[in-house]
Parts: sequence; structure tokens; C-alpha cells
Amino acid sequence: MSQTTPAASPPAKTAAPAQRRAIESGVPDNQQYLHPVLKRNYGNWKYHDRPRPGVLHHVSHSGEEVWSVRAGTQRQMDVYTIRKLCDIADQFADGYVRFTIRSNIEYMVARQEQVGPLIATLEAAGFPVGGTGNSVSMIAHTQGWLHCDIPGTDASGVVKALMDELYDEFRREEMPNRVHLSTSCCEINCGGQADIAIIVQHTKPPKINHDLVANVCERPAVVARCPVAAIRPALVNGKPSLEVDESKCVCCGACYPPCPPMQINGADSTKIAVWVGGIIFFAIMAPTAFHQLPTRLMAGTLVGNLLTKLHWIAIVCAIIYLPSSMLYNRFTGGTAHVFAMRHVLICLMLALTLVSQFGITPRMITLRAQVASFDSSTLDNPARIQFEVRGEASLEVDANGDLLAGR
Repeated sequence: MSQTTPAASPPAKTAAPAQRRAIESGVPDNQQYLHPVLKRNYGNWKYHDRPRPGVLHHVSHSGEEVWSVRAGTQRQMDVYTIRKLCDIADQFADGYVRFTIRSNIEYMVARQEQVGPLIATLEAAGFPVGGTGNSVSMIAHTQGWLHCDIPGTDASGVVKALMDELYDEFRREEMPNRVHLSTSCCEINCGGQADIAIIVQHTKPPKINHDLVANVCERPAVVARCPVAAIRPALVNGKPSLEVDESKCVCCGACYPPCPPMQINGADSTKIAVWVGGIIFFAIMAPTAFHQLPTRLMAGTLVGNLLTKLHWIAIVCAIIYLPSSMLYNRFTGGTAHVFAMRHVLICLMLALTLVSQFGITPRMITLRAQVASFDSSTLDNPARIQFEVRGEASLEVDANGDLLAGR
């Protein structure tokens, strides 16, 4: 009887490594673009420092190190510039780059000796290295005339002029703190959040050419475009047209693209505005409250309550900052620098805030109680006149306090 040898079983298949599941929405998976050192030590960093402006040095708990070299680039780049940046990455770095939210490019390298030649090559090609620590970072800005349909100006031109003047402040770390700037083509301010914003601000409602509206504009689309419902259909000189409720209009310019006869740009009404920290409250929030709320009393009450909260925030911050800053100076430099400019400015801001909160505001509350209704009272009402004078004084005092403190 013959014996049969059983067939050898096939070798077990090795399980394929689990793949990250693709996400059909949102940003692409960044893992595939990370430098190998960053990928191996993701979320496992021990510390980081800055050997020089524009260079970040990260050390992981495993002992591996990586250097990131940051260079300033324009937001709108041609193919030639992009290829040049990529060639530099391939020749002098490890081929890995990323762009920051402020349009700077960062090169990641795993060896310290790569940093010097990379910096020299970037600066020789016209890309300054900096933007870290207490410097002026690259200005975030809107696309302007490239594709926006409501720009009052081209933000790119404003950025070029500003960064030409701030070139050295980008390369050095000599500012009192990190400074973020943004520019926008209109006061919708989609250029991004910043400490200082340079924008175009319209100050008057649009001027309507009623002879052209019916031939050029799709009136329902224009009415729907207004964010504050200030536009409505109208019949002017027997022709279908539009009209603007100027008590609601916030002069944003959103109506101009779908209806060019609603011209809002003008030499006397379109200005370059600078918003500094808390001053945005006076430029946007306060006027909007008076435009949108049903009565001036409600708007005034809202603005007054918000101002009171801002006052107390400023007072508490100043009281904490002044002694802390002086103690820090004493421990690190041997002297408190009591009369340093930053301390003097904070003291002036504190004094103006105290005057507004405890001097002007109580008197305004008393005067407001004497006016039965701001919507129905006459303009020559003595209490109303005094109230408005003190209101303007309060805005001046608070705005100057914001400028001094950089809020």
C-alpha cells in the first residue's frame, strides 16, 4: 500500500500595514508631507529654541533634532518662483517644506551644518530669513483685484510698500513683542486676525445711478447681497431702481459687484484705515449697534456695558502688568526701569481709562436719564447736547488709551 505525502501548506501572508483612511473633505492628510524626523517624533517633543532669527530648533525626547528655517515669501507667486523655492529645498535642505498661515515658507533639515548654506542661498535669492520671535511677521492679506469682487484697493500693493519699510524688522527680533499685521481690500477684513490691520474703509453709502440700474442689475440679487437688509426695490423717475436705507447701511461695499451703478468708491469717502487692537470696537461694533438695534437707547446701553467691561479689563491688566514687568527687569537686569517707555505708556493708558470709567461715564448715565427718548427728543435739548459732547469725549479718551496700550 503506497503512502502519499501531504502537500505543503502555503506560507501565511503577512498582514499589510494599516493605511490611514482617506478623508473626502477638508485639508489633505499632512503625514505624507512631513519630514521623517517630524513624523517619527510627532507629539513627542522635549523642547525647542531659536538659535538665531528665522531658525527654530526642535529636540525630541528620543534625542533626534530638526531645524526649521523660515523665509519670507509673497502670497501670490508665479511658477518660476515656486520652482526656485523647490530647487533650493532639493539642493540645500532635505526636500521638505511647508507654508505657514502668514505665507512664509519653512525648510526642515536634520543636520545643523545644513542651516548656514541654506540661509545664505535663500537670502542671495531674495528671500529674507526671519519672522520668528519678537519680529514683524509677514503680512497676511486678501487676494485683492486678483479674484475678489468687492475690493476698494489691491492689498498686495499695500503689503509690498509696507514690507519694503519693515524688511529689517522681519529679519531681526527687536520688537517689544511679536507683531502680526494684516491688510484687507475692504472693511469686511478677510485678511486675517492681527494686532494691526490696514484696510480700506468706505465712509458713505453708495451713490446710485438710477438710469442704469434697470439695465445692468438683477435687483433681487442686489437686495439679497446686503448683509444688513439696507437695500430695497424702488421706482425712481418712473424706472425700476433701488434705494438704500442710510440708517442701516454699514458702507461695506457688498452691493457694488452685482450692481456697478451703486458706486461706493470715491475720493471723498474711501479711505485707508488703521485698526489697532481694541480700536476695532469703535470702528465696527459701536456703529453697527447704532445702525442695527431698534432704538438708540438700546444701542447706547449695549455699547456702554461693553465699554465698562473693556475698562475693567484694561485696569486689571495694567495693575498686574506694571509690577510684574518691573520685578522681571529687576531680577534679570538689576534695575526695575520704572520710567521705561512701556511703563509710562501703560500708566497713561490707565489714567485715561480711569478718567473715562469714573469721570465721564457716571455723568453720561445721569444725563441719559434726563433725556426721555433720544429717538424723539429735539437736537437742541440741553441734556442731549451735553450727553453727546461727553460721548465724543469718552470715545476720544478710550481710543487714545487703546493706542497707548496697543490693545
